[in-house]
Amino acid sequence: MPFPLPDEATVAERYPPSLKLKLVEVVHRHGQRSPAHPFFANIQAPGLWNRCHLTPFLHALYVVGGDLQESQHTVTPPLERPPHFNRVLLNPADHDIEKMQAVSQLKTAVRTGDCFQGQLTDKGKETMREAGINLRKLYVEKLGLLEGTMGQDYHKRVYLRSTDYARTIESLQYLLDGLHPPPARVDEADANLTIHVRSMKNETMYPHPNCSYLNAVSKQFRVSVQASLKKETEMLLRRLSHLGTDIDKPHLLQIHALYDIFACMQGHGLPLPKGVAQRDMDELESITMRQWFGAGENSEHVASLAIGRLLSDLKTRIEKTVRNRDPVKLAIYSAHDTTIGPLLTAFKVSDGRYPPFAAMVNFELFEEASHKRSVWSRLVGINPPPHYVRMLYNGQPLRIPACAPVGKHREGDDSLCTLDAFMEHVDRMIPKDYEKSCKTEKFVKEEYLTPLRVSSE
Repeated sequence: MPFPLPDEATVAERYPPSLKLKLVEVVHRHGQRSPAHPFFANIQAPGLWNRCHLTPFLHALYVVGGDLQESQHTVTPPLERPPHFNRVLLNPADHDIEKMQAVSQLKTAVRTGDCFQGQLTDKGKETMREAGINLRKLYVEKLGLLEGTMGQDYHKRVYLRSTDYARTIESLQYLLDGLHPPPARVDEADANLTIHVRSMKNETMYPHPNCSYLNAVSKQFRVSVQASLKKETEMLLRRLSHLGTDIDKPHLLQIHALYDIFACMQGHGLPLPKGVAQRDMDELESITMRQWFGAGENSEHVASLAIGRLLSDLKTRIEKTVRNRDPVKLAIYSAHDTTIGPLLTAFKVSDGRYPPFAAMVNFELFEEASHKRSVWSRLVGINPPPHYVRMLYNGQPLRIPACAPVGKHREGDDSLCTLDAFMEHVDRMIPKDYEKSCKTEKFVKEEYLTPLRVSSE
């Protein structure tokens, strides 16, 4: 279940009256999708991915979408009219909307319900809507972070951002549908909703493909993984040879492709292909997890280049909120597995599992409500009340190692980092000179290039 709703006792324990919730920043992976690659098509029965019948309501894209006709929308309960995104704010401003990847993806959508590669399925939309419902129950109905209805000023208190993929934009749309369903929208308030989308060149929500240093390190790390796990990967591919695997072809590419297909199947409640056991799936996941995120686990510098710029974006909003200079109460970032994985790695809180569809990281900012300040101190900004940050993963509080020492978390709750301790760690993970670091093509083969062993048990 995406972002499970805590029970009443847990809510009372995590959110005492002495703490005021000021801001929540949500970073989530998109919902269930079809496989994002063409490999191993032979193990996917015809019609298996006929699961994309709900067409998008992305009004801002119809201007240039050509064959994207609103009249062709099909909806079935409970997915009736999600919020309309009438505006996409591009960064940089001269980024051409007609060249958006999301637009080109949506143009390939067919009306028979067959999914294109990597398309958000109807199940994925339902999952994101359920996540939004639970966010509403916690942050709106129980904690009062936002008002219960989406009014004309709603867009001032909610910041929405997505990568340039149809599946992330639509995931955000349906999450918002659960957060504020049709009865909770007043006077077409969703007409003011804006999604911020950066060009691929300026995107910070996943490891950038143009960072030559990061690419070189990642490539070398995968070579090391392949070398150290050659025996294990060969045995695994031999066991799955009835699916068309070939031990003479790159092992890691095949393993990742199979894991992606099987994860998509399981995400839709479909059985794994005949002859594939859960043990095989666990091995595929472990190796895929290692090859994608292992280098960052062993090196703060690699983790910094992978996700540090997003941390800078998150940090900036927290700082503005602490100074009461930002009206935003909820910021939502719709992204990918390659966002969630590096984010967990950067804080050293990864559970070793691959981020599932709709995986969600929440950063909650609190103010000590019981802190007393004079009128003068409030006016001049001195003696500010203590602030704390809690990090949740799929609804569960995380204990960030950097906040473990006494004095670096709120007394009695080690999931609440002091603002100083949290920011100190974030600052360490933000690249000091990203462009310069990425241009460094020559690097010393460091210890972090040696992968940890992955158990085949």
